Formats: sequence, C-alpha cells, structure tokens
Amino acid sequence: SNIYIAVCYCLAKTDKIKKSDIQVNKENCQATNEYNIDKAKVVSLSGSRLSVDHVVTTGDNFSITCVEFAPLIFNYLRKNDDITEQELITSFLPMNNTQGIKESEGRSGNFFINTDDKQFILKTITFEDVELIRTLLLEKMANHFKAHNDSIIGRIYGLYKLKIKTGLFSEDEIYFILMKNEFGTFQDNVLCKYDLKGSALNRKVELDGEKIDQEVMKDINFLEIEGGLMLNDKTTKKLMTVSANDVTFLASLGIMDYSLLVVKLSLNKDEIIEVFGRFHRKKTEKEISFILGEMEME
Repeated sequence: SNIYIAVCYCLAKTDKIKKSDIQVNKENCQATNEYNIDKAKVVSLSGSRLSVDHVVTTGDNFSITCVEFAPLIFNYLRKNDDITEQELITSFLPMNNTQGIKESEGRSGNFFINTDDKQFILKTITFEDVELIRTLLLEKMANHFKAHNDSIIGRIYGLYKLKIKTGLFSEDEIYFILMKNEFGTFQDNVLCKYDLKGSALNRKVELDGEKIDQEVMKDINFLEIEGGLMLNDKTTKKLMTVSANDVTFLASLGIMDYSLLVVKLSLNKDEIIEVFGRFHRKKTEKEISFILGEMEME
C-alpha cells in the first residue's frame, strides 16, 4: 500500500498536458503514458516504512514503472468534477497515509486503500477488468458523463498498471483504479447503508445482532427499517429522471448487475450545507435554505 500511495503522489506531481476539454474517442481511450518511478523517491516519500522493507532494499534491480491508461480522458473526467491535481497531491502525500490495505466488502476479493483524508480510494482489479473498461465502457461512460453531469453512476478517475521488479522475483504487474470516496469526511456520520436492486430475491442481510452501521444491507432490510424515501416532488422527479438516464445507458451496454447505494447520515446544519455543496454544486443558497426549512418542519 505504501508503494501505491507513493506512486499516485508521484503521478499527481507529474507535468501533464492541460486540456479543459478533449475529444472522447477510441484513440484517446486506448492511449497510455508510462512513467519510471524513482526507487529512492518512493522510499523517501514513505518514510521508514519502505526503507526497512526486505524486498525493496535487497538487490540493485528494484524498479517501479507505472502505466497510466487513457490519461487525457481521466484528466477530463477529474476536471469535469472539479478535482484538481493539488487535491490528489494533498490526499496522496505518503507521510499522511498509514492505514494500509483492506479487503473489499464485495465478492471480488480485491483489495482497496482509502486515503487517510477519506477523499479517494485505490482498488485493485484484474487485467480483464482493465480491458473491459478500455474497450467497452470508457468512451461511452465519458460521453454519458459529458451529457449528464448529474449522473449518479460511480466515477472512475484513473486506471493504472504498476510493474514492480525486485531482483528477487519475476516482474509483478498490478492493476488498480482511482475512485472518489463518496462518503468522504462523513464516514463517521453513517447510520446505515443499503445496496438496492429493486428485487426481493435473496435481498436481506441477517444482522445477527451486529450494529446496522457495520453492514451493507439490502432491499428487504431497507423496506423493514426505513419503509421508503421521504422526498418532495421536485427531488423525486429529479431522481427518477437521473436514474432513468443512467439505467438506459447501462442497459445499452448490456450491463444488468447494477444497484443504487443509499446511505443514511446523521448531519448537523453546517454539514448538510457542505454535502449539498459537494454533490450539487449548482444548487443556490435559496435552494439549500428551502431544503433545510423542509427538514426542520419534519
């Protein structure tokens, strides 16, 4: 995990072509940039954690190469969501990341790293996943986000291959993606989470006395605990329109295994305003005041 963090820090500091808008096409989706990451820099950035690592320190042949897939496309997607290089640099400063790797909660068995500031996630994926994203999904997804900036499909902000040569073993290749942590700094405010597919078949998690904030629950749990979502007419219509656009898009790709993540948070007034500022940048102060007023009435 220390190597992942250090590499992403180095990549964020790398001079890149600045383009506010690009042509989303197969050529840019298939493009790659390759960077040789200096061993001494990675070790120094990670403090004492890598300087005493046997694999890193043994032999003179240790080297790290990172291949960045579709750099212009992902640069555009980050800019489109107001994510700056400085944010990445700050989040991936190695000295500030000590939590390490965790196993994914899903079925994939992949591993992920949360940056300690809770802003970004790195997740390992397979070569097959990379090829699927590059050949089938990326061009269409970028165009979908371009046309529907309010899409609630989870964003991918980077796709990488890490090649590590130690001198002790054959060269290892690890693929991973960069994603925004949708919970962000509000992870500690989560009351419960639901993964909803609109089905009742095997869609209940037996809690067995566990706290509900520690589980990702399913449709039947949601109906039993919450009963539904209390939304005003305007928000309901907006959610239905956005969801219909996203479902139509995913269906056009032949993708059927998707779901809606619903998270219940406990927030004070200032935190609510921050959430709306992050996820709904175009909302005016008048709209936010109206929302807060409705909540107070409830």
